[in-house]
Amino acid sequence: MAQSISALGVNMAETMTYSSPFYRIALSLMGRILSQNASLYADMQMYNPYAPKILQSLIESLKDFKTVVESGRKHDFIRQFEESRKFFGVGVVKEASDFFTKLIQYEADLVSPIEQEIPRTRVL
Repeated sequence: MAQSISALGVNMAETMTYSSPFYRIALSLMGRILSQNASLYADMQMYNPYAPKILQSLIESLKDFKTVVESGRKHDFIRQFEESRKFFGVGVVKEASDFFTKLIQYEADLVSPIEQEIPRTRVL
């Protein structure tokens, strides 16, 4: 994801000033990974025997997603979304949603004192 954002030429400092809480968390996760040892992450990918199969599946899924979005087939998007939700299951979806609600609240609480000094527009 970070490489894709970079290729788009996104101004990260500017993006952080108006990012939604969820997007800020996602960017923070990327930043956390990028702050780690690149060699470790290279080894995790290069020596993972499942990586090629997983990457191929990701490529195929992204191609399909691109086709659906570009064609404007909203019903296909919704079908895929609902199939993914069903695959994850009600329990996992609820647990993940609850977890992110707490993370978003925590992020908002952390940023609030900073926002008093430097206003930041929130886009949800």
